[in-house]
Formats: sequence, structure tokens, C-alpha cells
Amino acid sequence: MTIRLLFALLTIFITVTAMTAATEADVSQKTWVAVHDFTVSPDLVKKGITGWSIAEEMENKLTQSGKYRMITRAKIAKVLKEKNIDAGGSLSPVEMGKVSQAEYIVTGELKKQGDRLVLIAKLLDVSHETGELEKSFDTWMYDDPDGKMNEPVSFMIAILAEKLTMTPGEFLENGLGRIKTKDYESAFEAFREMQRVTPFEQIKSIMQDIKKNPPPDSQLEIPATDRDAGKQFDQALALMAKGENRIAAKIFYGIQKNPQVGELIKLVEIAKALSKNQSERLETALEEASRKYWSAVKNKEQLEKDKDPRVLCDEALGQLYGVLNDKNNFLSPLTRRRVEQMAAKIEALKKGMYAGPSTAGLWVVPELEIAFVPIKPGILTGPANADKNNPQIRYRAKITRQFWMSKHEITIQQFSKYLISLTLNDRNARYQVEKCLNLTSEDCPINEEYNMKAGSGQTWGDPLMPMTGVSWQGAMAFCKWLTVAERAAKRLPEGYVYRLPAEAEWEYSCRAGNTDSRYYYGSDMAILGDYGWFSENSGNNLHPVGKKKPNDWGLYDMLGNSWEWCYDWYDENFLSFDCENPVGPKNSPDSTKVLRGGSFTSNAEDMFCSARYNFDYKLGKKNIGFRIVCAPAI
Repeated sequence: MTIRLLFALLTIFITVTAMTAATEADVSQKTWVAVHDFTVSPDLVKKGITGWSIAEEMENKLTQSGKYRMITRAKIAKVLKEKNIDAGGSLSPVEMGKVSQAEYIVTGELKKQGDRLVLIAKLLDVSHETGELEKSFDTWMYDDPDGKMNEPVSFMIAILAEKLTMTPGEFLENGLGRIKTKDYESAFEAFREMQRVTPFEQIKSIMQDIKKNPPPDSQLEIPATDRDAGKQFDQALALMAKGENRIAAKIFYGIQKNPQVGELIKLVEIAKALSKNQSERLETALEEASRKYWSAVKNKEQLEKDKDPRVLCDEALGQLYGVLNDKNNFLSPLTRRRVEQMAAKIEALKKGMYAGPSTAGLWVVPELEIAFVPIKPGILTGPANADKNNPQIRYRAKITRQFWMSKHEITIQQFSKYLISLTLNDRNARYQVEKCLNLTSEDCPINEEYNMKAGSGQTWGDPLMPMTGVSWQGAMAFCKWLTVAERAAKRLPEGYVYRLPAEAEWEYSCRAGNTDSRYYYGSDMAILGDYGWFSENSGNNLHPVGKKKPNDWGLYDMLGNSWEWCYDWYDENFLSFDCENPVGPKNSPDSTKVLRGGSFTSNAEDMFCSARYNFDYKLGKKNIGFRIVCAPAI
């Protein structure tokens, strides 16, 4: 649309849609201008943005341009005080014009549309009773990722202030110059804004006569440069406004005869195609990045399992940085800023996922990639064994403290990274580890270099299988190492550590609010295979974590695959009624710790939420693994 308009104008074949005509070519030649308070939507007012602050900054920008003679808000406030008139913000633009004796008032609106801030600026001719609209421009930016609105708003004010001071000829000059530098996006924005402030229907009318009787070149003012073309265009508009249409038409005709303008005309259609292609690619990249951003937010907060939110963030950032770094893309300052804003929002979201445990959603420990699910305080209730042996015995425990439980059992890959990092330059650490891990056992998935064994075995073959064969001591050593590392990184809440879950925490998390059922999904043993690996469906092998359905809180493999160490010493009696944050006895006569959840070797009938087992805390076994919590120290 804009290209057809410019092309037709410069080649004298003007066939455009009628636009509202400006009565004067250059408002800056008028007398006085004042700035009225902008309207700001209530949600943005709550964030500290006011119509007064926007108006003040707009006034400063317009004053600095030197294009208008400004009546400052300070002067208006003084007049209002002298005349005992209430605050200026309550006056309409026309009333403010009368009080300030300004002929033109600048005002506008700031609002939020989705994740965009939209700023509209208008120039009103208040010499008329109704305050006729002279110019209107708008722009948008994404809201700031940190919720600080001042910076993007200031950027938009500067853009619109410049447009408010530009004449049609200056827009023309700017557009032609941008085409030369291949900044097609800015060029067509300039032509679009030119279209808004130029009386093309009137130009079309006067040009029809001169087209029939073209004057000789000796009578024409043919501009030597783009800048001259812009100035002469404004001059012609001013003459046209005074009724000197024949002279104005000659100037328009002379502009078309300029050789440079003629060469630029040939580039218009090429530029149109290039601009459209670039704009479409850019818009597609922004829309796709925005979609992935909101999907990441949704996945993070609601713990949906469609896709890891960090992966979504990385994919979106890859697209955006690809646009920013593409040397074949010439981005205008505004568009570059928008792309950078979207990238900053995604970077901030991603950074938040690595900032430490949060009640808002998933927390992932960097490098090890251990994902944690937030577990809110609540009540654990259930039958002692949920089976035919003890159907009548019930228990109840209060979990009063927030904690986070790892979404999966700790994997071979994660444990290997820990071992390599821990023992890289520390012989003593290696000695301590090997006390807790029998590297020579055929059931151990890790070799003496702390890498997963080659080939396949009952308990290895995939780095995402649970790490088994680790003693309770070895699992706790892992937790202590992680606590030290995360505390040094300042990502641990005060008073919290990484440790094995207390037995009550484990069952509370396993049940996920299902208090009376045998399993966390209900009591139907026939569908247990949808939720866990056990002897009847495992093929007598461990399996990678997360391949079965999770419980209602997003925890995987709570039943089956590998038994899981708990913090507590084992006691035949699990809980007394109405206890609070229970932990097992202080010791065990046979040196055994609690195991929960069943394994790939367990029979289906022996796997249920309250099933318990015990094993020597100094030993490991091929079907015993562990998951961890970030929880208050005990």
C-alpha cells in the first residue's frame, strides 16, 4: 500500500486511498505547543507509570528538537495557580489550550495489549472548539522482563516525539535515504508515516491539470539531492495550502524529474519485496519465540510434561539470536530493540529456573540437570500397609514445611558427573566414594573411570537409568556434596539442604493427595504397568527414568524400577498417629535404613504406596537407587 502510494506520487500516477488532509504542511511553523497529560491504563499506573511523567518526558523531547515553540508545563501550572483553576490533568486538551494559549496540544495514551506496551501520541489543533486531530502516531515494545516499564516507555516517547516534529518532506527524505542503505523496514515505515500526514487527494487534484500541460524543464525546480527533494516537497505543500496550486504542482513535477529520485523509484518494487520477506521472517521468529516463551512459563508453573521449559527457552533464543546475528538482515533500531527485548524476557525466565528452588514451579539444578518438584505442606494419612494383613491400622502425620523432591531417581549420568567433579583432584574423596560404591561388582553401572560401562547390562545400557548399587552412605555423600556446591552458588534457601527424603516425606509425595488408595492413582492393580516397572513387565532389567506415567504431582517412578533410600533408620512401626514432621528412630539395632517404592524385581502385589523394606546402610544392591529432596535440615 505505502509503496504503491509513493511510487504513484513520484511518477505522477497517483492512485491512492483518500487520507485525511492536513491543512498546513508544517505545523512547526505555527506558534505555541503544549503537552497534556497522557492517559495510562490502571494496570500500568500500579507499576509506577503516570500520564504526568509521560507528558513531562514528551515535553523535554519536543523542546530539544527545536521544532516547536513550547509552553512548558511549569508555566501552565503557574497560570492555573494564578487563575485558581484545578489541576491541569483534569482539563480537556481544548480547555488546556485556552488556558495556556497554545494552538496545538500533544496528548495520547499508554496501554498494555498482551505482553506489549502500546504508546499513541496525537497532535491536536485546539484553535478549533472540537480540537481537530492533526497528526497521530503509535508504536509498541514488549514490556520489560523485570517489570520495569520506564526504559521501554522512554524509548517509545523518543520515537514518537521525533515523528511529531517531522514534516511530510522529512519523512520522504528519510524513506529515500533508508532505501539507499537497504534499511527497507525503516524506509517503509517512513513512507507510511508520510502517508498519514500528507493531503494526497488534494495533490492528486492539482496534478491532474499539470499532467495535461507539463511545463518545460527550464521552469521546474529539480532537486539536486534527497534532502532537497524533501524540502521542496514541504515547500509545495505550503504553497498548496495557500492556494498557489500551479506553482506547487510544478515543484511536485520537478521532484519527479530528479535523476536520483528516478533511480530510487526503480528500487521501490524491489525494496517492497525485500521488506515484506524480511518482515514476514522476523514476525514469524518473534511469534514463534513468544509462543515458546509462554509455553515455557506454562510448563514451569503447571509442571506440564510436554517439553522441558529450558529447552523451549533455548530454542526460542536460538531463533532470536539467529535473526540478530544474520548479516543479511538490516534491522531498524526499533525492531532490533523488540527482538532484544523478547530475548531478554526469555533469558530472564531461563535464569529464574536456575536461581534456586521456587514455589512457582520446577527447579532444575544446573549442570547435573536434576529437576525438582515443589511439594507443599499438608497431611499424610493412610493405612499402615494398605493390604489384607493390616487393613484397619491407620496413621496421620503433618508435613509443615515446604520442600522439593527430585522428579526422577538420580540417574547414572548425573551420578557420574558428580563423581568426576568430586574426585578430579582429590584422592581422599575418591577413597571415600569407593567405600560406598563397589566398582568391581558386575552389577555396578560405572567403571573405574567413573563413566558408564560400555555395552549393556541388567542395570546399565542407558545413562538415564537410575544409579543403583550405591549405599545409603554413598547417597548421602552425594547430597552433602550438592549442598556445599549449591550453597556456594547462593541457590539454597536459608536452613535448607539436599538430603534423602524422610520416610513420611517420601510417602506423602508418593501419594500426591490420594490418602486411602493402594496406589497413587487408585486401587486397580491391573493398570499398575502404566505407572511402574516390576517383575511382570520389566524384563528383569532397569529402565530409563520417566518412561511411565507420573503421579498427580509430577513425580515419576515412585513405584518400581529401583527401591529408593530414605533418610530414616528402620523401625517396624512406621508412624504414630498425629505426629509432625516425623523422622525414624535415632538408630537401628541391625544397622538398616528404610527403602521405599519397590523395584524392577518386585512382584506387582508387593508394590504399593505404603510398602516398606530395609537394608544395611553400608551396602549397595543392583535394585536400590535413590532420589533426593531439597528440604529443611534434620
